[in-house]
Amino acid sequence: IYPSSLQNNDPLFIEWIASDNSEIAKIQILDIIGRLVFTTIINPGINQTTIPALSPGLYYAVIPHDIENYFVKKMIMIH
Repeated sequence: IYPSSLQNNDPLFIEWIASDNSEIAKIQILDIIGRLVFTTIINPGINQTTIPALSPGLYYAVIPHDIENYFVKKMIMIH
């Protein structure tokens, strides 16, 4: 997931390497207190999405893998 710091309407790139080429995943963007502010589906390979206008601050990009495992990356929204 890159870049780790974004401005509103900047593209966000997510490279999803699946265990098989048909596995899709969901990426969720959470604010600092855990509220869901954005979600989208990603496919294997490099995906590009635009995050909607968010207030400046710290956010987490979360890709749930299964019930117990998650990939989490910290992101900073700047203006």
